Amino acid sequence: ELEIRKGELLEQYHFCSLEKIFIEERIYKDKKFEEAPNVDRVCEHIDERLTPYYPTLVREVTKDDILKLLESRASVQKDRVTQSRPRDLEGHCILVTAGPTIEEIDPVRYISNRSSGKMGYAIADRAARRGADVILVSGPVRLSPPEGVELIPVKSTKEMLHACESVFDRVDAVIKAAAPSDFYVVNASDHKIKKDGQGGMTLELKENPDIIATLGKKKGDRVLIGFAAETRNLEEYARDKIRRKNLDMIVANNVALPGAGFDQDTNIVEFILPDGSMEKLEPMQKTEVADQILDRLRKLYQTKK
Repeated sequence: ELEIRKGELLEQYHFCSLEKIFIEERIYKDKKFEEAPNVDRVCEHIDERLTPYYPTLVREVTKDDILKLLESRASVQKDRVTQSRPRDLEGHCILVTAGPTIEEIDPVRYISNRSSGKMGYAIADRAARRGADVILVSGPVRLSPPEGVELIPVKSTKEMLHACESVFDRVDAVIKAAAPSDFYVVNASDHKIKKDGQGGMTLELKENPDIIATLGKKKGDRVLIGFAAETRNLEEYARDKIRRKNLDMIVANNVALPGAGFDQDTNIVEFILPDGSMEKLEPMQKTEVADQILDRLRKLYQTKK
């Protein structure tokens, strides 16, 4: 639900008040800035989500107000995302993992998770634009591979690990943004499992290999950046992962927060280093988060020299 501090909207009819609400609700256009903002969709969102909280303000909002806000914000976002950057990653080869993996129950069913791959694909795209050679190992997603990126599609966690190991000697950094399945089905069937009228069935699950921990054991001078997607005890779990998996940095995010969960175009992350230092970022587009991660990667490269 919308949470805005008491008194923050004292000037309810002011442009800035509407701007604050839009920021909280994250209803700015987030990509394809060359297209016209979808004002009708935003109006529907306002009617459904904001009217109960700000009925007077909503009654005063016109489509022109919304269009002005959307176009203004989209222009700012476009400048931030597409601003010219030096090709500061030339000479580097980066392995990026993205998306979920799937573990078959039978030829029809499988277990997986809600990862969309958007974060990993954004990282791969931005790294390539900044001059790096990029190898993208991706689970099944509904995204087009970024231009200029070497794509290795996989399905299962074991396949993803094998793909990562097969190119590991070629890379000097790994950014593991994928969300591989932690478990696989031991008794997977070669044929579709039929209901037998007994009221249920039992699946035996075993742990999959830990991809980033496996790579961490042989990382050498490479930079390893992992992700921690949690729903509670975020910093505690993230600090534990960075130690156990021999990482140089971990990108932690609470996927239970609005705007930070799976299949979102935005993210809310914290960067945590092995020395315990931490940096929290404001909510932003995943393309912007990607550049922030790559900026930190450049600094980590310097520490390896």
